[in-house]
Amino acid sequence: MRALLLRGQREGVFRVDLPVSWSLTTTHVVMNGAAEEVRAGRLDADDAPWFIEAILSPAFTATTSTTIEEGA
Repeated sequence: MRALLLRGQREGVFRVDLPVSWSLTTTHVVMNGAAEEVRAGRLDADDAPWFIEAILSPAFTATTSTTIEEGA
């Protein structure tokens, strides 16, 4: 996962204003949270990937404001 995030940052796909370690921690917390919600019966297992993507995709996706710092 670290290599994927680093490559995504190099290619301008993922945010560069956040350290990869933070992105890894965020991924871990969100995925474990989804698993716990499924175990507790509050989230259907088939819906979990959608919820995970709904949180992580916008959190990691580079925008104009998060890529400007790269060239600064």
